[in-house]
Amino acid sequence: MTFRDYAANDFCSHSFALYRAKERIERAASDLYKLNGSATIGWDDDAYARLRVVVDFIVEAVEILDKAGVPKGVKMRVRAHRGSSETFYDYLAKMMFEVIFSASQVRAPSDLS
Repeated sequence: MTFRDYAANDFCSHSFALYRAKERIERAASDLYKLNGSATIGWDDDAYARLRVVVDFIVEAVEILDKAGVPKGVKMRVRAHRGSSETFYDYLAKMMFEVIFSASQVRAPSDLS
């Protein structure tokens, strides 16, 4: 199969570098579950610092995308017709989900959860 065949099937339609960066950013907060129940962790802990960086990145990305507006040709993805046409908007939504899910694993102590 040639590169043209892959491109025709939308195999190469997204940026692999951007996708890798997205994965690394969302994984930066994936170990928050380790803080659950710990009384010795403070706001200056490495895990919380990484979470703040990830959340700041998401907030800035949303602000930038909001200012720029949705480019022509970007279609809303319907779950039933999911294909390989994911956009950065989809990546960002998945990143938000993963970060919220990771943070939801910390349930105690209440002042840190």
